[in-house]
Amino acid sequence: MAQPTITLHKGDLPAGLNLGPSVAIDTETLGLNLHRDRLCLAQLSAGDGSAHLVQFDGTDYSAPNLKALLADPNIEKIFHFARFDVAVLKRDLGVVTSPVYCTKIASKLVRTYTDRHGLKDLVAELVGVELSKQQQSSDWAARELSEQQLAYAASDVLYLHAAKAKLDFMLERQNRRELADAAFRFLPTQAALDLAGFGDMDIFLPLISGFEVFYPDAAPELGAHPPFPAQNQGAGCKKPGVAGWRRPLTIACRARPNITLFAGDLDMIASDPSV
Repeated sequence: MAQPTITLHKGDLPAGLNLGPSVAIDTETLGLNLHRDRLCLAQLSAGDGSAHLVQFDGTDYSAPNLKALLADPNIEKIFHFARFDVAVLKRDLGVVTSPVYCTKIASKLVRTYTDRHGLKDLVAELVGVELSKQQQSSDWAARELSEQQLAYAASDVLYLHAAKAKLDFMLERQNRRELADAAFRFLPTQAALDLAGFGDMDIFLPLISGFEVFYPDAAPELGAHPPFPAQNQGAGCKKPGVAGWRRPLTIACRARPNITLFAGDLDMIASDPSV
């Protein structure tokens, strides 16, 4: 395999650079806290074996050429875990990135035979390339980035086009393309929710007497609970268990975030605030 071409730019992409209609993008930040850790580096690739890296010093995020690309409705932006990157780019560059494709979401929709949806595992299976993650936790705010850091950063975008091609085939085969597209369109809104402080809340869960209730009918991969013995009351459930099949619910409350109850227990929720 030919060595990739890596070009480092300071503050912005050069004017006139054409990366085509589909661009793989990733970011490196000081950490993973959206309300604390600044954008240090943005990586882009046209899927041609080359990568362009834009380094930011933390004082100037004007980057008009990069912003124009991110906002261009005719250029598809491919990410892995787009939710975080789109939020970081919105926060520091002030741009809404769209349209977006997320290989992590696509992977979760079609690679249901595994729970390993990280970029390293995805690229290893679908592209046949082993990525090194040795530089993942390093000082991305350093004034001079090492050759190892640059190579690591580039590797996060060099193979996204190839992974996307395999995922697109799987989405079509499993008739989940429309579902994926709908999830991709929502990503800028999800990023805005994260930045507004709603990142740890599922705004779609119904509220019952202060409890958030999740119905796994909408998530069949959770499966049905087997019959429970009478002494099995479930975590935090004060109502005596009932043997037999019961529809599971997950209750998220202020004091106990992961209580498991069942459909027959709903009458207890409103009357017993101690649960």
